[in-house]
Amino acid sequence: MGLFEIANGGTLFLDEIGEIPLALQAKLLKAVEEKRIRRVGSSVERTIDTRIIAATSANLEQMVLDGRFRADLFDRLNILRLETVPLKFQKEKIVKILKESLEKERQIIGCSNAFEISDEAVKILLSYDWQGNFRELHNFATRIAVECFDQEIISADVVCQVLGLETPEYNLPKTPGIIAE
Repeated sequence: MGLFEIANGGTLFLDEIGEIPLALQAKLLKAVEEKRIRRVGSSVERTIDTRIIAATSANLEQMVLDGRFRADLFDRLNILRLETVPLKFQKEKIVKILKESLEKERQIIGCSNAFEISDEAVKILLSYDWQGNFRELHNFATRIAVECFDQEIISADVVCQVLGLETPEYNLPKTPGIIAE
């Protein structure tokens, strides 16, 4: 059984729908539109009743205009649309989310001391673009926890290193201070 058949009577979540090749989009359209599928190697079509939730970070409307996503499939999937606000526009949440993620990682790796973040490191984190949104921030916290397992303070240099940035491009003033857990 394929995913559509397994999800029959329930919901199928298709993540990163914008990454699906055009040839597969045609097959997906048939399943969505006609509510029928055919198993690989079978000549018998089966009726399905599956709700579909699709997610993407791509601009599907632009992909339709560029010919990289089928307009008819977009129309069938675009019934109820939820758009999230990118993390780069929610700067006030970055430090809170990072601290929560670091605390979770601290417990997982068994570190006894809470992670502290220097003011300079916070300035870098707030100016960073976070293209991967919350997932990128959580992954960053995991990497920082591993990198700084035995350090008392997460410095701007370590943050830049993990993010693949060079400190000078931020022109940050060196100010003493710590943002503690």
